[in-house]
Parts: sequence; C-alpha cells; structure tokens
Amino acid sequence: MKKLLILTIYDNFNYGNRLQNFAMQSVLKKFNKDVYTLNNASLCYKKQNNAKRIKKITLKKLINKVRKIVLKPIYRKRFKVFEKFSDTLIKQTRINTYDEINKEFSMICIGSDQIWNPYFLNNFYYSFGKFSNNAFSYAASFGIEKIPDEYKEEIKDGLEKIKNISVREEKGADIVEEFISKRPEVNIDPTLLLTYKEWNKIVEIPKSLPNKKYILTYFLGKYSNKRRKYINDFAKKNNLEVVSLAQIKDIKYYFMGPSEFLYFIKNCEMVLTDSFHGAIFSIIYKKPFYIFNREEKIESMNSRIETLLKKFDLKEREIKDYSQSLEFDCDFSKVDSILEIERKKSMEYLKNAIN
Repeated sequence: MKKLLILTIYDNFNYGNRLQNFAMQSVLKKFNKDVYTLNNASLCYKKQNNAKRIKKITLKKLINKVRKIVLKPIYRKRFKVFEKFSDTLIKQTRINTYDEINKEFSMICIGSDQIWNPYFLNNFYYSFGKFSNNAFSYAASFGIEKIPDEYKEEIKDGLEKIKNISVREEKGADIVEEFISKRPEVNIDPTLLLTYKEWNKIVEIPKSLPNKKYILTYFLGKYSNKRRKYINDFAKKNNLEVVSLAQIKDIKYYFMGPSEFLYFIKNCEMVLTDSFHGAIFSIIYKKPFYIFNREEKIESMNSRIETLLKKFDLKEREIKDYSQSLEFDCDFSKVDSILEIERKKSMEYLKNAIN
C-alpha cells in the first residue's frame, strides 16, 4: 500500500481544523492509501528577525501576551482535549526535512483549510515546499481575497510545481488563475464528503450538558456585548438556553472536544456562528443556522462562506445587522441533490489526481 502525506494546518485548538483533517484522511483512505498527516509546523518555518519583532510590539500586544501567560493552564487543558482527538483518530508523522518526505511518501495532498494563507507563515511556506513526489491540492484555501505583493513570487513558483490544483472558494480560483493562467477546480470542503451517518460514528456525549433545549453559538471572532444581548434576548423569548463553545467566559463548555462539538450541533435547535465549519456542520445535520460577520477589522475572510452559501442556495442565512429577526425555518430541500453532485465531482477529481 502506497503512503500518502496530508499537509494541512495542524491546530489542536480549532474544531473545524481537526474535523477537516479527519475527513480528508477518511476520504483518502477510500483510495486504498496508507494516509498520514504531517504534525510538524516547524518545517520550513520562517521566523521574523528580532528587529522586525521589536518594531511591531504595541501595548495591546503586550497586554495580550500577559493575558495568555495568565490563562495558559486553561488553554493547556483545552489543548489536551483536542490532542486526544488527534492522537486517537488521525494517523500522524513528524518529519524534519523535505528529503525525508520525498523518500518516505509517494504522494502529497495539500489541504484542506487555509493552508495557503500567507499570514499563517509556518503552514504557508511548507505547503509550497520542494517536493519531488506527486503533489496535488484539495480544497486548499488562501483565506483572503488579495495576496500581498511580498508573497506573490513564492506563490507563483509554488503553484507551478503542483500537478493538480483544487481550491475551496471562487476567490481562491481567481488567485490561482491570476498566477498560472489556468483555472483550478473548486471543490467542497472535505467535511462535506462524509455523510452525517459517517460523522455520527465519532460523536461523543459531552460531560456538561444544558438543562433544556438550546441554541448553540460558536464564534471565533469577537463576541461583543451587543451581539451577546441580541442572541440572549432571542433565546429568552423562545425559552432556550445558550450554549457557547470556544468562549473562555463560558468555561462550562470551553473544554469540549471536536467529537462533543458534533453532538452539540446534532442536538441543538439553532446554530449561530461566524465560522465556516460551524455553517458546514449545520448543513450536514440540517440545523437552522445564521452566519454573522466577524466584528474585528481584519483582512476579509468571507469568500469561503459566500461560496458555501451560494452553492447550497442559503444566502438568506447571513445576518447583516441586529435588527434582523431570527427564524427557525430553514430550507434544506436542495442540499441533498447538490451534495450528491458535488461529492461525485470531488471524488472524481481525487481519483484523477491520485492516479
């Protein structure tokens, strides 16, 4: 059996990242491959020199650094929960050089997730590494809509070395086409390649459960008081509890792992999120959901969500402002037929790339 290596962001702190890694591994194993994931973010990591780092220090960053030190024991506990998931369900390898990769693996799969986001330096550089093997991407994402000039040459050089290119959103396809004058295939996230029955196999009942029916909130960005009030008012009106994942203020649920995350989505009344994968698993389990914009002033990462909602004809699930009313009715009538087409398309791409 030939060995295949997955290069993706390896983040034992993020639900979507761990679940897409599990999904990518599960799908590739269907092609009779011995699949590993690289767990070595230090490979080809380009560090900033001290002068640049000193210049960028601000009071806000200093406060955040102190906060991280104080909260380190809590973060560590959460990390351990995710680490257990990865160690149990994801086959891993640690390699230090490209020569070792080329010697041990006959094929490289780059993706999914924001593996090509230039702001995630440690992942960005090794994903455009020096591979003598057959390297292909699957649903790889840049995560942003415009590439900074300083990274353009490296991206062009890297893309030209990859035999088959698949991206996750239309904006990503635009970027690739700009660099190599060839439009790549746009495929669904690997999490959508597994059915809800397959996901149910790894669902775990959480140790902490709400006392009644609940709304699930999952925000990776800022969870402002205004947003919290908007959600709490809706929950109170409908006699629902609010379960907040990934919010350290809601410590009761802060240590839930990826398998418990699936349980909370599967059993909730509604999902409110700013997360791409929060939306995806709502679609998989056909749970009413709404997508909120990130409140921080950061480089736009909305293109992948726009592609997702457009593909499944669910554009009305976006929250534009807090005057908008939340409705439990959500039309999933087109989801199954669209998924069937997209899964067939994606599996055909993978078959061709692997062969």
